Amino acid sequence: MCVDSRAINKITIGYKFPIPRLDDMLDQLNGAIVFSKIDLRSGYHQIRIRPGDEWKTAFKTRDGLFECKDGVKVDEEKVKAIREWPTPSTVTDVRRFHGLATFYRRFIKDFSSIMTSITECLKK
Repeated sequence: MCVDSRAINKITIGYKFPIPRLDDMLDQLNGAIVFSKIDLRSGYHQIRIRPGDEWKTAFKTRDGLFECKDGVKVDEEKVKAIREWPTPSTVTDVRRFHGLATFYRRFIKDFSSIMTSITECLKK
């Protein structure tokens, strides 16, 4: 997936002091005797956004996923389509459904257990 952010980048105020590159920081650690831990996971891509301007950085993919303050969510219309998917009648239909369901596996609790019989069927 690729998001074209050129328009928002043109009006974004840059950092006063650039963030150092990771390899440069690691080079500076050579010979150090005291180390500290930094939070790269939660600190990544955190920039200030004026309240009410969040929409300027939001996007929706063709697959129905979108990003919001609580993380990535599934479009409810996509969930409805999966629930109403017709019962597969051929091996090709089973493969199609398996591929569709697998795309959304991160949102389905115990996905592997639920799909075991279908996965085993496709191995034959």
